[in-house]
Amino acid sequence: MPFSPDELAKLVNDYRTESEEGHGRLRGDFKLYHDQTETTLMLMRDAANTLRGRVDLIERTPQDVMKLRFSTGVVLSLVFFVASAVGSAYGFSSFIGGKVDTMSRRMDEQSAAQAKASEERAASAQRSLDALSRRVELQGYELQRLREDVTKATKGK
Repeated sequence: MPFSPDELAKLVNDYRTESEEGHGRLRGDFKLYHDQTETTLMLMRDAANTLRGRVDLIERTPQDVMKLRFSTGVVLSLVFFVASAVGSAYGFSSFIGGKVDTMSRRMDEQSAAQAKASEERAASAQRSLDALSRRVELQGYELQRLREDVTKATKGK
């Protein structure tokens, strides 16, 4: 289908406008990417310089342990840390020891109370058994007397 010259000019202008808009977007994206890359590169250079400084400091530190010096704050921190750890361990062991002693004493008291209760129950059962045994013996005597009475009554008839 043939285009008229005006239609063809309009079509070419539309393509050119779209192309310029796309090219502008591409240029903006490239600039943004370039700026981000530059920022990242600067941060990486700063980090590398910081690390180089640390490496230099480490290389300059003495290798002999006897030459090491600690600041007063570090020494005091270590002393307080060790003292608090020892104090905590001692306090905890004293606390646990006291609890164990208390529990042991309570268990001894409970077992003594249980033994006493058991002895009382055994004594009570023994008394009941003795009383029952006497009653059975008395009933045996009564039966014997009744037999004798029945025997005398039947012989006398």
